[in-house]
Amino acid sequence: MSTIDEINEKIRHLKEKIKEYWDKISELEEAYDYISERKTGIENDYYYPANSFDMTWSGEWQGKCESDADKLRAEMIHQAGVGLSDTAKLLEDILAAIENIKELIKECEAKIESLRAERDAMMSPQEG
Repeated sequence: MSTIDEINEKIRHLKEKIKEYWDKISELEEAYDYISERKTGIENDYYYPANSFDMTWSGEWQGKCESDADKLRAEMIHQAGVGLSDTAKLLEDILAAIENIKELIKECEAKIESLRAERDAMMSPQEG
């Protein structure tokens, strides 16, 4: 059986872990916002415009230049799409990590409640 001081130390340690977990969540949320903002910028500024631009209508790009330009555009769209897909997966992983950390916080909070109950039982007068 633990002493009251040992229980208080365990509670203090768990509270510190919870604070560290919330700090990690804050870092992950900041990273998520930053990455999401950049992803949206790439989509709006490069991916969607390049995907909808048709070089075949321009008289300057007739023949081989037209074909080369269209291949280059297709490759650019493909590579941007791969990067955007990978970025979307990263964002999903960040959200999953945040949820996992929140579960760890709940576990710590449950342990704290259990320790408090144990401590309170030790502090209350024994009946008998």
